[in-house]
Amino acid sequence: MAFIMAQIKALLTAPFHHFIHKDFHGVVARMTLIDSFLFLIVHSIDKLGIWHRLPVILGMIYLAIRRHLHQQYNLLNVGGTPIGVRYNPVDYPYRTANGRYNDPFNEGTGSQGTFFGRNMHPVNQKDKLMKPDPMVVATKLLARRNFTDTGKQFNMIAASWIQFMIHDWVDHLESTNQIELTAPSEVASKCPLKSFKFYQTKEVPTGFYDIKSGALNTRTPWWDGSAIYGSNNEKLSKVRTFKDGKLKISEEGLLLHDQDGVAVSGDVRNSWAGVSTLQALFVKEHNAVCDTLKKEYPDLDDEDLYRHARLVTSAVIAKVHTIDWTVELLKTDTLLGGMRGNWYGLLGKKFKDTFGHVGGSILGGLVGLKKPDNHGVPYSLTEEFVSVYRMHSLLPDHLLLRDDSAAPGTNKSPPLIEKVPMANLIGLEGEKTLSDIGFTKQMVSMGHQASGALELWNYPMWFRDLIAQDKEGRDRPDHVDMPALEVYRDRERGVARYNEFRRSLLLIPISKWEDLTSDEEAIQALREVYGDDVEELDILVGLMAEEKITGFAISETAFIIFLLMASRRLEADRFFTSYFNEETYTKKGLEWVNKTESLRDVLIRHYPEMTEKWMNSTSAFSVWDSPPNSYNPIPLYLRIPKSCTPLISWGYGIDYPSSWERFIWPSDGIFTNNTTYLMWVALLSVFGLTQLIIPIEPPMDGITIPSMKVLVARELSLAGTFPLSTRKIRDGSAIYGSNNQKLSKVKTFKDGKLKISEEGLLLHDQDGIAMSGDVRNSWAGLSTLQALFIKEHNAVCDTLKKEYPELEDEDLYRHGRLVTSAVIAKIHTIDWTVELLKTDTLLAAMRINWYGLLGKKFKDAFGHVGGSILGGMVGLKKPDNHGVPFSLTEEFVSAYRLHSLLPDHLLLRDVSAVPGANKSPPLIEKVPMAKLTGLEGEKVLSEIGFTKQMVSMGHQASGALELWNYPMWLRDVIAQDKEGRDRPDHVDMPALEVYRDRERGVARYNEFRRSLLLIPISKWEDLTSDEEAIEALREVYGDDVEELDLLVGFMAEEKIKGFAISETAFVIFILMASRRLEADRFFTSYFNEETYTKKGLEWVNKTESLRDVLKRHYPEMTEKWMNSTSAFSVWDSPPNSYNPIPLYLRIPK
Repeated sequence: MAFIMAQIKALLTAPFHHFIHKDFHGVVARMTLIDSFLFLIVHSIDKLGIWHRLPVILGMIYLAIRRHLHQQYNLLNVGGTPIGVRYNPVDYPYRTANGRYNDPFNEGTGSQGTFFGRNMHPVNQKDKLMKPDPMVVATKLLARRNFTDTGKQFNMIAASWIQFMIHDWVDHLESTNQIELTAPSEVASKCPLKSFKFYQTKEVPTGFYDIKSGALNTRTPWWDGSAIYGSNNEKLSKVRTFKDGKLKISEEGLLLHDQDGVAVSGDVRNSWAGVSTLQALFVKEHNAVCDTLKKEYPDLDDEDLYRHARLVTSAVIAKVHTIDWTVELLKTDTLLGGMRGNWYGLLGKKFKDTFGHVGGSILGGLVGLKKPDNHGVPYSLTEEFVSVYRMHSLLPDHLLLRDDSAAPGTNKSPPLIEKVPMANLIGLEGEKTLSDIGFTKQMVSMGHQASGALELWNYPMWFRDLIAQDKEGRDRPDHVDMPALEVYRDRERGVARYNEFRRSLLLIPISKWEDLTSDEEAIQALREVYGDDVEELDILVGLMAEEKITGFAISETAFIIFLLMASRRLEADRFFTSYFNEETYTKKGLEWVNKTESLRDVLIRHYPEMTEKWMNSTSAFSVWDSPPNSYNPIPLYLRIPKSCTPLISWGYGIDYPSSWERFIWPSDGIFTNNTTYLMWVALLSVFGLTQLIIPIEPPMDGITIPSMKVLVARELSLAGTFPLSTRKIRDGSAIYGSNNQKLSKVKTFKDGKLKISEEGLLLHDQDGIAMSGDVRNSWAGLSTLQALFIKEHNAVCDTLKKEYPELEDEDLYRHGRLVTSAVIAKIHTIDWTVELLKTDTLLAAMRINWYGLLGKKFKDAFGHVGGSILGGMVGLKKPDNHGVPFSLTEEFVSAYRLHSLLPDHLLLRDVSAVPGANKSPPLIEKVPMAKLTGLEGEKVLSEIGFTKQMVSMGHQASGALELWNYPMWLRDVIAQDKEGRDRPDHVDMPALEVYRDRERGVARYNEFRRSLLLIPISKWEDLTSDEEAIEALREVYGDDVEELDLLVGFMAEEKIKGFAISETAFVIFILMASRRLEADRFFTSYFNEETYTKKGLEWVNKTESLRDVLKRHYPEMTEKWMNSTSAFSVWDSPPNSYNPIPLYLRIPK
């Protein structure tokens, strides 16, 4: 079977071999089929060199795929597999001194004295240890000529931080054998040490068949704070006070020292003042945690307080490194998203703080996973990890000491008082110097000084004559040349050279020096040292020479190791996964971790005055006088790097065909609507009906139908039009009319206003007909909305008159109409439709139609950017009808026959009473709906009044669109002529609607679905599970499902959860939704301040819902009677609860 699968895989992958670099054919052959295709994706992007220029979410997907591949193929165990009885993790709910008892399956994993792992197989270089000579490499390619810094991106605290972490993670056990390197004559004059001695790395047999020998780590590789606690009980006992769980620290806030001047802290070997300062800071952090826990839990003894505080402090260190330090090191939005994803997951901090860890590592992050994950390889840090963390070039030649007693200068910068040579700040002498300087001055000085850049010729010269220390922190007699020693160490430990290193990480190797850098001087120097053999390039030199990705302080090659190991340090540690909980950390301890987001937070906690006075930057790892990060309104996962600009013409930000957008909205949710929703349907339905109606006067089976206008108008006045896009459709003709004759009847011809009564209702002519744009086949609900939007129009006119006093009546009317029409369209798009299709998916889709993926905050701040996807339909550079003149379709009209929404009675409420539960008013009367239609309805509404009518509709649920729910009173309904006068002939609406669909050639239900690419039904059970409905359908149609009328199918079809309409009707909505906006120049190219006026456009932009309009005109009514978020939901329903999950990341229940 395995042979067969191998042949299938070979067959499937063979066509792709010519796309894959020849060096990867072998490794791809060893991959699974799925991983082979994932590699092909990554490799294709690598060949284009664009992953860091992709939109953030795509860049993160690339990194997730790449991390998966490395987890599968770049984690190699060194040492034997443990055999024996597993310990019980419950017995060790704390970090042990030496790192044992963390991994539930291997008690020794990650403890002091365990092997360094590997990310790739070691390369035996014993015969090439001196080729080329390490001191030649150091002199010609690494040694600093002139100091190059990182600008404002990275400061000296950041440089100290990574050394602080190294003291937490890694140090090699040395043998007793010494090696001596001597400078060749060609460089001897430029080497401060003509020769130097150092101890060889101890090579230890692994007892394992694959990797036969390895090196031991004298520190614990877990993120356990061993830089301040030590890596064994002996060191731990020296730093503890054994009182209230605390650690030793001086009154001045610096480390204490023993009789030999050696600092008392967890790991002080080969340290300097910057690391010592950070150690002191986190000793204070540990002690502050102890104080808080002691106060909260007075029963905890010294040992308990120490253990909990160590867990909390170690987690704070890990969190600061993950979402603060690394973000500054790799300063791009993609890595900001990636690192926050590691800690919080895609659901984000707000969600995680509210609901805890939900989902796996992608949604909820690595921290808080149900169990640790080592991907089948016992946890360790690796030799390759050590190699990429060789960052001594970050250090300068001098510390620029600042005067922290002076007044802050520009951007909180302190004056310079002295340049202190870095050689005076290392080792034992450095501890003395730091005591003289003090914590605050040292920290402020480092904060305001940029670090060095990781480039060729930037390795500090003082490192070439460095005092080394033993494991106790005492100075050794032999000085060392660090850059030469680091080149030697990588070779000695079998770390692959640069090109092989890249191949092993599935990165395309270089074939010539020009692939590495465009710097001619660097190419010449590389050729001088290595000739033309790029395979000989040392890893350290390659990492320094490689041209950096914009925003990255390190090379891409080093970053890939970061990508793999940054996740591994969290996900393999049970104290960051299954034991990251209140039971282990205490509730107060976990709160401490969760509330700490950065080193700045830690500094504010202990040195608030220093931080306030001297730190202008957002991050403590950026140069402190740099400006704070500016607010970016674009959601993080929707951002596009500036370097993505060359890709815009390829596909980002262009106007995609809107059909791409229309077919992406699946659904789920809960829907409750009210009769305010119904009157909104009515208002929208009569916009521009003259465009839809063709007068036809056929008889129908004994029923006299004077005109098709009656039915179409009546249909739409109750069913509601959905997205429409011409000015006839979206120009507010329900209140303005569709011709000059009608318009002249509703205008006052003064200050642009329309006529309305003092009571806030429509006026009436001598025949009792309401004076508004279109009153034919109306009812009290529609009339109420028409009156409301006349008030809205008049309020816009008042505002514009005040702002622009030079505007005349006609100008004010025109601008007022534009603004009011846009408000109506906006409410329909992002309020009414959202309640009709109450799911997060449709909430997102409708907001995208108006605002685009970039969202409201971005659009308000920067205007329309990109095409319809990024910026939305509204504000496009030009209208788009996709080559087809706009019209509504017969099928559209058929899909929105929604009369079943109407009840039998309006439940009239007492608005003079005191609100009951959830602001509900008491019921006083049931008014038959028949009395609220036509001319009689206008009289009844005059008696009821606006407020009582609106409140009553708001508190009454609408009917459901189901079988047997069509109101009986619509079977004997009064039709009206075009002037709004009652006609003598009554009609039976449900029968007439069935007839109209047949008459107009609208397909029956099954053919309708086929035409919309929906699967047709083959039996009644495909349509509904309701046995009574199936029996009734059979009684009318027999077994022939092809005969099913469209309207009946819509009502019988089982609804998607949250949808008030059928899926079949919804597909028509998908097709037509965008056209109402994108085909209209007043919503696209003319949606601007020049057309609407600045004040008018502000009015539209600030209005988000019908609730906003009601609050504007009836604030007391809205405050007293509306409990719901939307005016289209029943008003006594609870307001929408806060959902911390970003909208585009939500998953339906």
